[in-house]
Amino acid sequence: MSVPSRFCKLLLASLKKKSTSHRSGADRAEESALRDWRNEALEAMLRAVVNAPKSEVSFRLFAIAGLIGMVKIPKLLSDGDVSRIIESFTDIIIQERSAANSEVEAAAISGLAVTAHHSPIVTSEKALPTFLAELPDNPSPGSGYERVLEAFTKLSTETQVFDTVVLRLKNKLQAALQQEANITYIHALLMAILFAFSYGSPGTEEGIIKFSYFSDIAKPLLDQALGLAGSDARSLSDHTSTDIIGRISNIILKSQTTHLQNQVLAEYESSFSSFGKDASDAYSKAAVIASLHLNAAFQREALTPESATNLLGALARTANSQSTLPDVQLSALRQTALVVNKFVPPSNLEQSLISTSTDVASLLGQARSAESIILAFSVVKGLLIQGKSNKYTTSYLQSLLELLSDATLGSVAARGFVTILAPDDILSKENHCIVSGLYKQKTFNQTVPAISESSKSASPAVKANYLVALSGILRWLPYSIIENSLATLVLLLLQSLDLQDQTHQDVKSATLASLETVITQNASALFEHASSLISRLLASTASPDNTPQVRKAALRCLTLLPTQFKREAVVPYRRQVVKRLMGCLDDGKRAVRTEAVRCRTAWLSLDQEDSDEE
Repeated sequence: MSVPSRFCKLLLASLKKKSTSHRSGADRAEESALRDWRNEALEAMLRAVVNAPKSEVSFRLFAIAGLIGMVKIPKLLSDGDVSRIIESFTDIIIQERSAANSEVEAAAISGLAVTAHHSPIVTSEKALPTFLAELPDNPSPGSGYERVLEAFTKLSTETQVFDTVVLRLKNKLQAALQQEANITYIHALLMAILFAFSYGSPGTEEGIIKFSYFSDIAKPLLDQALGLAGSDARSLSDHTSTDIIGRISNIILKSQTTHLQNQVLAEYESSFSSFGKDASDAYSKAAVIASLHLNAAFQREALTPESATNLLGALARTANSQSTLPDVQLSALRQTALVVNKFVPPSNLEQSLISTSTDVASLLGQARSAESIILAFSVVKGLLIQGKSNKYTTSYLQSLLELLSDATLGSVAARGFVTILAPDDILSKENHCIVSGLYKQKTFNQTVPAISESSKSASPAVKANYLVALSGILRWLPYSIIENSLATLVLLLLQSLDLQDQTHQDVKSATLASLETVITQNASALFEHASSLISRLLASTASPDNTPQVRKAALRCLTLLPTQFKREAVVPYRRQVVKRLMGCLDDGKRAVRTEAVRCRTAWLSLDQEDSDEE
């Protein structure tokens, strides 16, 4: 056995025993052996990492794992040894930027995170300057900075390195702005800062992230997004930049005291009051996006009922305007649900909605439009999740359900039901929202039976509206909620697979996800519909009529049938299915071809069972 191999066995044994407090004489002997072979093993592993052929991926990964293990053993290596390991990892990341070496690069990036944890000072002195030198101020096309930026950012997982990483990223961003770097690079640097705050280890005071991060990092960026940084500063008011900056601010602010939050609110209140006044102004648009994340961070007491009503009115004007850009409109809609859920007290709800014309009766009145209908769904979503205004939600949902029969705007309402239960990280307890534990069950009870019943008598012109709405609701519900209604829902789910319009591909995809759950959890509910289910699934595998996502989902469902259905229910369709799958094996998408191979194998196994029986 070679020295590195024996050393690695000892290393693994030492790492397993590292967490135990009792150390036997044998353990001390193993530790002594580790130190005896340390130099030879270090040299051998470094040679393997640096000099081994690039094609020897497994060998190099083994060596990297060994080096990482050595770093984890306390006092085994000197700072100079750790520095050499860091250098080998940084060389891989900088010099081997290719898909063929992605596994080795990923291992090297993980290795640097380990060195940052166990030797933060050495890592900061060795790796950070090396990476910074490789990050340009204005990259040329194809410069391949992404891997370096990823490795640099992941060093933020160590608290002692976090501040240095974030400060260097901020400085690099300002340099890139001054050099008029392309917007893709600007977004990449902003995303790196967001990653650091989302997954890194920022400093805390009394268990709360330090407020100074907002003053030093987020606020200067926010001022640039809102046009408050002076005329010489390059704007960051585009949608993506503002959204990322808003998210960074949210992470820092949502755990702060009400006093500090009120300070921030007072500083930006004038900027946020510009909603709906000038839809063409870039900073006004940015204010809608930024305020979504800041208002999400603020506690419920931050806004008075009057301020909340004024904000709701401003958001309604923005969301209801046909000239509002889609990204800005989406932010206004999400914030509408937020304000209704968190800032408008139930006792003031009716007055606030009526005074701002955001009550559903006004929004769905004779002057209704696609924009007002979508806004109505945002209001209802905020109330549903809150669960404290049942009187209004029941009435509002009934009005929205009645709209499905409208031949002109019923399709807009159907799409609204797709969004009403869709997850939104803004509407969360972490953002101080009121989240009822029963809102999904209540929504199901108030909508699905009514949709099922109305769809039976619906004219062909509006039948699709009911199917789209039903699929949109079911896609977000756990199986336990729909289980007792499967007898009614199965037929409607099958009918949803008959939707031919290309705009309904996402509906078919959601329907197939629901059917996959039913097949897995309670296949017996589908036994009597085996023929229509199989024919519809096969039709959904056809290209180009269906998107790759739909084709793949249909194949997954088909793959389950031979094992989940009774054998006598699927055997009659074996030849038909296998024959139709031949076309899927030549599909233009690899993921679809892979799923088709699995599916065909599952159905061919039925032939094997026949042979075994004979």
